[in-house]
Amino acid sequence: MPDVSVVIPVCNEDENVLPLAREIHAALAGRYSFEQIFVDDGSTDRTGEMVLAARKACRKSACCST
Repeated sequence: MPDVSVVIPVCNEDENVLPLAREIHAALAGRYSFEQIFVDDGSTDRTGEMVLAARKACRKSACCST
């Protein structure tokens, strides 16, 4: 179980997901056991795709859709 869970609500934020995931990863990696949870609230852009890209890039990201 991670020490820190970062929950990030997103809606039509495709340009911001990957940079944010990388910043969070850079800030926490090596300091804490952590996970990033992106909650997509019905985006109509490429937010879901970018969350999947962040998951591959950071290996500590997950996505939920509502």
